[in-house]
Amino acid sequence: MKMNTKKIKLFSLSLALALLISSCQAGPPDTLDKEDNGDTLRFMLLEEPKELDPTEANESYASPVIYHTFEPLLVIDQNGDLIPAAASSWEVTDNNRTFTFTIRKEAKWSDGTALTAYDFASTYLRILSPESPTQNSGLLSPYILGATEYMAGNLDAADLGIKALDNHTLELKTTSPTPYFLQVLAFSNLSPVRVDIVTENGEQWDQSAQSYIGNGAFYMSTYDFGKKIVLKKNPNYWNADSVRLESIIFSFRQQGQDPIDAFLEDTIDGIYELTANELRIHPELEPDVYTHIAPSTSFIVINHDRLLLKNSDFRRAIEMAIDRKKIVDQVILGAGIPSKYLVPLTYTINAEPFHDFTELDKAPDYQAAKLIIDDLKARNLITDKPLRIFAMDSGPDADVANEIAHDLETKLGLAVEVSTYPWAELFSKSMAGEYDLIMLGFGGDYPHPMTFLSNFIEDGILTDILNWHNPEFDLLLSETLQTTDEKIALEQFRALEAMILDDHHIINLYHRKKVNLMSSRIKGWYRNSISMYVFTHAYIE
Repeated sequence: MKMNTKKIKLFSLSLALALLISSCQAGPPDTLDKEDNGDTLRFMLLEEPKELDPTEANESYASPVIYHTFEPLLVIDQNGDLIPAAASSWEVTDNNRTFTFTIRKEAKWSDGTALTAYDFASTYLRILSPESPTQNSGLLSPYILGATEYMAGNLDAADLGIKALDNHTLELKTTSPTPYFLQVLAFSNLSPVRVDIVTENGEQWDQSAQSYIGNGAFYMSTYDFGKKIVLKKNPNYWNADSVRLESIIFSFRQQGQDPIDAFLEDTIDGIYELTANELRIHPELEPDVYTHIAPSTSFIVINHDRLLLKNSDFRRAIEMAIDRKKIVDQVILGAGIPSKYLVPLTYTINAEPFHDFTELDKAPDYQAAKLIIDDLKARNLITDKPLRIFAMDSGPDADVANEIAHDLETKLGLAVEVSTYPWAELFSKSMAGEYDLIMLGFGGDYPHPMTFLSNFIEDGILTDILNWHNPEFDLLLSETLQTTDEKIALEQFRALEAMILDDHHIINLYHRKKVNLMSSRIKGWYRNSISMYVFTHAYIE
């Protein structure tokens, strides 16, 4: 999930089985071999992306397609360093308030049209549009000078901190010193889009290969709905000579299809993610198993639109009855690190860890939780109506939901129902508020706590799903962004997280560890520090 505001190392199989990650779903259509010319990477996504507009997409399944067809100003490399991309260079001045980028003169769109600073400026203005801001407006709105006033219709675009000074110079100004702003801008969802094409084709512009014009290393050649997306090497890419693959096929797992069978049959080269149960019976796959700790977290969202769930005591009882260690050890088989915290354990501010690693989790207290539930029942605040938990129908989330439901029933005496859905339907239900508790997760868009915490501002996507917002959260966040003292900022960011967790508006479960399969024949690929697959310089041995 992306916000509204969204290291790869080979292990022995025994360790890899203990480090697997959630949600497996993807698969090869039966036509893949016809596309393979020897320089084609065939990669299985978990599901078909429902949104491919970089400014709107808020799901991980869209990320590999967007990353390889669009390119932001700069990107994060294999070592976690920022390197030039569409911008050949940049300068940071005014105490981390002014960021000036030089757009490559050789940069072009995939149709051969010149890429300019005006394309970036128009894209960012579209993201922050007062009439219809995009899903990813939160990537810019907390930072860009004047963004809040502009989105409220109280500021002209000419006075906003976004300016194309000429064809090759883009200037961005922030409200306050933002030393990590370059990391924000490296997120592929802040790549430029052809606003003229978007305007001409409407919301469906990203559903056709003819209108899906990007500036990345590849372009969309074919979109076979329900089956696959085929990317071809973009000859107009500024660094096309370094791209060795001729094409990438992103296939979608068909219903009832076993992705490992497809891998063993050599109809695909890689699988986005797998679970421990899927790999445990295939020890022969050890050389092709890759895993890493991801800046990603799994949590329960509580619907505050429900009368009972507005009760903080009830939410506290639910949290007290969750055994995170058992979930990680027995349900997801080591595919995470138990944690009561939302912000990933790998995040730091000014080299200071955001969390104390020795206090990530706390044991359940069933007895105290049962006393709370009994008291609420005595006051007729709890009825016989089952508590509904929604989860995705693939990967470990359904199993985790069932384990939680079992404990709530047996330990607290609550009636609970678990329902599972494909991701697209689950997300729609979450936005419509059709749930009581829902299993969701979030992966960081950039390596800073803000990427998680900004989901809870007034127009944040989790605010919309929760049906809860605290204006004091926005005020403290605004104050935090203004401070120039990193130590003070660290404590204030921690206080912001506490505002969400201490009153149990969401219940964090664990920080994720991810595993995937990739044929050992595929070289030069990696997942960067925000878990993005990078195939730009991959090749087949």
